[in-house]
Amino acid sequence: MAPGYRTGFNREIFFDVYDSSTGELIPAPENERVDVHRMPPSRVDFQTLAPGDSVESVLDAHFWHRFSQPGTYRIVFTYENTHDGREFGLEPFTGSIVSDPHVITSED
Repeated sequence: MAPGYRTGFNREIFFDVYDSSTGELIPAPENERVDVHRMPPSRVDFQTLAPGDSVESVLDAHFWHRFSQPGTYRIVFTYENTHDGREFGLEPFTGSIVSDPHVITSED
């Protein structure tokens, strides 16, 4: 699962950060964003799951978004696949799945 930013290309997972007390969106500053260059997905990027199977991935949120001020943040993750895989003879899920909010506290 390829992480990136909401506005990025060839990404599957992104997250939005909100100030937990005001609800205000806190975008990652342009000058602090990770510079990612990905190729479009290939056949090996798709995996068929049996009913009940799942896939897990670890994402270091601080790598993608510097939490420059101490505080409590609400993070909402989105999985979004826009590649239908037809060029590989597949029919994967396309669309978005949005997580419940995750609340974190940054002391840095």
